[in-house]
Parts: sequence; C-alpha cells; structure tokens
Amino acid sequence: MSVLIKGMEMPKSNTMFTVTLRVRQDGTAEFISTSGKTVKSFPMFEVPTPHGRLIDADALQEEADSQPCFWKGAIDELMVRDAPTVIEAEVSE
Repeated sequence: MSVLIKGMEMPKSNTMFTVTLRVRQDGTAEFISTSGKTVKSFPMFEVPTPHGRLIDADALQEEADSQPCFWKGAIDELMVRDAPTVIEAEVSE
C-alpha cells in the first residue's frame, strides 16, 4: 500500500529543515514545526497495490479528442502506451 499526500509539493531547493510528519487516524498528514506548532495539514489517500502505472486520463482524452477522426482507432492504443506516467506501477509486497 502506498499513500498520496494531496496538495503537498516537493521542496524547490536543497534547503534543509526539520519538521515532524504526524499521520492522523482521520486521514490527514500534519507537518509540525520544531516549536510544536502545526505548519500545514494535508488530506491523505491510500493507493491500493498492486496497480499498473497511473496516467493522467483527462490529458490523454484531450489529446485524443484533438486528433482527426480517421486516427481514432489506431491512435488511442498508441497514446495510452506512450502517455506520461504520473505514478509508477507498484506490486504487492
């Protein structure tokens, strides 16, 4: 099982700072500063495993809709295969 922390962004620099991540039973993750105050809270979601690679289906559909009609059958399969991966495939442990 994996966990997605919704709304959290990866740091944009290599600046080091210490925070505590508290995972609450209600499905939220809280970042606690060294002074003990909650800095930010984010909802968390379980991502069941096993699963194949996860893609942005909405972006894929937009791309498919922009193609000429006569390409639909052949291009749809190719587009799914070549679609950018959002989360890599994961197997059960």
